[in-house]
Amino acid sequence: MKHPLETLLSAAGIFLLALLSCLLLPAPS
Repeated sequence: MKHPLETLLSAAGIFLLALLSCLLLPAPS
C-alpha cells in the first residue's frame, strides 16, 4: 500500500459504480 488515500479513492469508486448499477438495473422501463 503506497497511498492510503489512493486505495480509499479506488474503493469509493468501486462502491459508487456498484450503487449506480444497483440503482439502474431494477429501474422500470
